[in-house]
Amino acid sequence: MKKLALAAAVSVLMAGQVYADPDFSGEPIDFELEAEVESTCYVSFFSSTLLNDTMNFGTPSVDDSLDGDITFKCNDPDGATLTMTSAQGGLTNIDLLTEKVKYEAKLTVGTASSTLVTAEGENESATLNVPASATLAGAGQSGNVLVTLKESATYAGEYLDTLTIQIAAN
Repeated sequence: MKKLALAAAVSVLMAGQVYADPDFSGEPIDFELEAEVESTCYVSFFSSTLLNDTMNFGTPSVDDSLDGDITFKCNDPDGATLTMTSAQGGLTNIDLLTEKVKYEAKLTVGTASSTLVTAEGENESATLNVPASATLAGAGQSGNVLVTLKESATYAGEYLDTLTIQIAAN
């Protein structure tokens, strides 16, 4: 049995030599090592005032505000760009589309911030560039979004807008 195991081991060693490209010239042999990490960029949001993806102001009045914590992660070595976009350009009365309640959305990340002030136009946006860091690439960078109404509603009805916060690798 021992002879059979020894013969198998010698066969394996010899087979390795058959397939290897021996270089007995004494020159160094170069080979590359490779690895790849997929790009990951995402935003997560938490607010105690968030219910079914809605921040509800109730009866909209000037200076009312709601906020929520935001965490974003992006492992791009050039950092990331955050973009806030208002779909309607303000809280819009669904029965009277010309009636809007303007608001200010302020996104703060560390000491940097960007402010979006709605002013009647659709798809208004503001951006914030965030440099690459171990925190941004690792556990994620914390921030805050604060939405403050700049005026009160004039007419009865439901007011809606969609505020989108996106992150993209630079």
